[in-house]
Amino acid sequence: MNVYVPTPTQARAIERRRLFQQSIEAGAARLAAAKAPQVVTVPPAPVLNWPKVDAVKAPLTFGLPDWYFFAPALDGDNFDLSRRPRIGFIQRVCARHYGRTVGDILSPRRAKDLIMPRQVAMYLAKELTLKSLTEIAHRFARSDHTTILWAHRKIEAMLAEGGPIARDVSALVLEIMGEPVDV
Repeated sequence: MNVYVPTPTQARAIERRRLFQQSIEAGAARLAAAKAPQVVTVPPAPVLNWPKVDAVKAPLTFGLPDWYFFAPALDGDNFDLSRRPRIGFIQRVCARHYGRTVGDILSPRRAKDLIMPRQVAMYLAKELTLKSLTEIAHRFARSDHTTILWAHRKIEAMLAEGGPIARDVSALVLEIMGEPVDV
């Protein structure tokens, strides 16, 4: 049986909609109390009973298949969802890993030796943070969120092929999440 589990972004959106509906209901109740002759009824918010996900059955892999990781999978014991990395930290780690500076990653230059570190950093920023594409683009000194989408899709396709990029990404994920690895 396939069970739909919302992503963290979808779960937050569902929660925001529920809170918004509750605020509308509360406002309607205040209006009804202030104007006693008028009765305003608001339909109740739908109750969404999402199934709970067992961390043992569904380990967190940040969108990567388990075989990309050279270390044990990051599960509930080793990863705290409330401890998300910042985009600046991801930029610094990627720059250090590829022997570049953060200025190189943020620069508008399109040199081949800068493209891969920049796109890997964009990919990891999208995968490991809860920031919007627009916010990530802003932090990478880019004017458009589609640059982040392009980088994410490109790195995802390269990961599907395997190769050295998979080793780099898995080492970077482990280093960013607090477990440095010498590769």
